[in-house]
Amino acid sequence: MKNKTIILLCSLTFSMLSLAQGGSPSGNRWFGMVDYHQIYSFNSHIYAPNYRLSNTDIYSAKSLRLITGYYIDPRLSLGAGISVDNYKVAGESASFPFLVDVRGYLKNSQTSPYAYLTGGYSFHTGVFYQTALFETGIGYKIHIRKSCAVNIAVGYNYKQYPNMDVIEFPSWNSYHAKQIVHSFSIGLGISF
Repeated sequence: MKNKTIILLCSLTFSMLSLAQGGSPSGNRWFGMVDYHQIYSFNSHIYAPNYRLSNTDIYSAKSLRLITGYYIDPRLSLGAGISVDNYKVAGESASFPFLVDVRGYLKNSQTSPYAYLTGGYSFHTGVFYQTALFETGIGYKIHIRKSCAVNIAVGYNYKQYPNMDVIEFPSWNSYHAKQIVHSFSIGLGISF
C-alpha cells in the first residue's frame, strides 16, 4: 500500500510538471521547479501534558521538492506540489508533505532576487506522524538559458508534529505530545 501511494503521488507530480514548459515572466506563465533543500534543526521542543523537553532530537533532513506553478504577475508566482523529506533522527524515516509555494520577485527579469513562503501538510507515514510545515526565506534566481533558471535560497523552516506517541524511560509510560522543530534551510534548484 505504501509503495502504491508513493508511485501515485510521484505520477501526479510529474504529470503536473509536464504542464510547465516555460517559467519565465516574459514567456509562458506555467513553470516547473525541482528544488533540493538541506535542513538543519537548531531548536526542538516536546510539549507533553506534564512537562516540556527542550533541544530534543536535533536532526538533519534532505528534502526534494517538485512544484508546478503559475506566474500570476511577472513579480509573483504561486505553485503547488509534493516533497519527499528524508530525516535522520533515530535511524531514517521519510514524510511526503503536500506543498503550496508563493514567491515574490524583486525585479521583472529572468535573473532576480526573491522572497518565498512555503506551507504544507504531511499525513501519517511510518515512524513520523502528521506534520504541519512552514518555510520562509530569500533566494536568487539566475537565468542560465531559455526557459531555465537556477534557484539558490536560504530560509527558516518550522515543523510541528501535533500528535506524537512519546514513551518515558525507564517507567515506560506513554502519552500523546506535540513536537515543534525550528530549522535552517539551504536550497538549490532548477526552474523550467
